[in-house]
Amino acid sequence: MTDKPKPTPIGLNEIAEDAFGLSLRGFRTMWIALRKPQRVFDAARSLDWLGGRFTPSVRLVFSILAVMTALRFLWAGEQSVLYGMVDLAVGSANAFSEHMAHEEFVESLLDHFVFFFPLTYMALHVLAVLGLRIWGRGTGYALRLRLHFVALIPSTLFTLIGTPAFSAFSAESWRIIGPVFMVALLAIDFTTVMRGGAAGAGTFGKVWRSGLFALVNFVISFITNTLAIMLAQIWMMTTIELSAAS
Repeated sequence: MTDKPKPTPIGLNEIAEDAFGLSLRGFRTMWIALRKPQRVFDAARSLDWLGGRFTPSVRLVFSILAVMTALRFLWAGEQSVLYGMVDLAVGSANAFSEHMAHEEFVESLLDHFVFFFPLTYMALHVLAVLGLRIWGRGTGYALRLRLHFVALIPSTLFTLIGTPAFSAFSAESWRIIGPVFMVALLAIDFTTVMRGGAAGAGTFGKVWRSGLFALVNFVISFITNTLAIMLAQIWMMTTIELSAAS
């Protein structure tokens, strides 16, 4: 009769991994992506993220966006610049006032916008990877996707940290702060790719590839906002019309 192998004893280290492993790896991945992005780019090129020492980049970016969604009250609450802009745009032209009060309409529109925002952002970047080839020859789509989202980690994290500013400053202040915020995002994307991700012959090759990535993310951010608010409006219009017809 063959003796059964003795089970490996489970201790506090294993319990800590069960409870906090993913979170700790996520924080570690974000921290290293800020300090030494080359290490995370190298991990993305390995099959299992160097033995699971790093959180996969697509999952991590989506997790940051999920936290942003949960913090909706900070960047899309009643005191935020975004709320004021939407409230002004809706104004007296609310064609659905018979079915929904003005404030309720604005709140519902923003709720749907916040829902569509991360989905639109992720989808546009997944599509952008098809054409953005800055990571070296022979890099397949799956690996390009990994590398692309590694490059997004610092700027996405910066956006998350900066969300309270949407409520802390007035619309007038954002005329100054907004451009500074956008330049900061461009700089973060550029330096992240420059410091570890871009493949190119010499400094010039890396510079234009890093600049191209930063520009693509900048454009996608604008398109995401526009498309997400359009999808929110379409969803609400369809819902109201169906409700009125029933």
